[in-house]
Amino acid sequence: MTEATTDARWPVLNTLTPDEQSAVLDAIAAVESSRSPVLAAHFQALLDPELRNCVKRCLSEAGRVLLPIGAAYTSGYADHITDALVAERSGALPSEERAVLALVLLHCVAIPQAEGRVQQDSLLDALPVRRDLLEESMVPKGVVRESLRRLAARGLVCFSGQGGGLVGPGPQLNRLTDAASQRLREQITLITTTDEGLTDKLREHHRRDLAAVNTRPHLLAPSEDASPRPTTRDSRTEPEEGTP
Repeated sequence: MTEATTDARWPVLNTLTPDEQSAVLDAIAAVESSRSPVLAAHFQALLDPELRNCVKRCLSEAGRVLLPIGAAYTSGYADHITDALVAERSGALPSEERAVLALVLLHCVAIPQAEGRVQQDSLLDALPVRRDLLEESMVPKGVVRESLRRLAARGLVCFSGQGGGLVGPGPQLNRLTDAASQRLREQITLITTTDEGLTDKLREHHRRDLAAVNTRPHLLAPSEDASPRPTTRDSRTEPEEGTP
């Protein structure tokens, strides 16, 4: 990246020394490209509060936010960008992949949550499910297998266990902001709850949210920084075991 390009895209970098600029750009490249959250200890610009603020401001110019995950960081779309993409139906998963991802979350998150076997601090606080169990659903086996392969390539699911025989939520779910993660958790609650009052309340909440998304202006403007995330999330940076 040339100095002129850097100056034009991220004016905040003009206030930094060349070494500090390099540190900020290294941190941005890491959080944007790594499949899993990157440890702050490995990047000066994530450890230093002033440089970390520069990282946040640069990401904000692109409609992104810096998301702390325990002692690590990743990045994701700001909520207003997510809302705009939803309204435009841009980047949505194909229906078959959505169905299989829902199956994974049902077996790994919703059912264990309903049974009290997981602490729902994070969507990645989940219990992996056997691949063959997913194939016993109403979704054809071939669709399940192909969709899992595509979802794993997107980082939305991951494989573990001997021969990658277990499936769990993938590291890309770390890129959800608190608001986006909460919406997904509420959808999971709708699947498992027997509380009709809670069901009606959540559905009305989602109806209002969707109406607001469809009516508000969808300007791709910088947003405020994301709020701190739970410290219970997985901050490993190594590849998922058994990933094809």
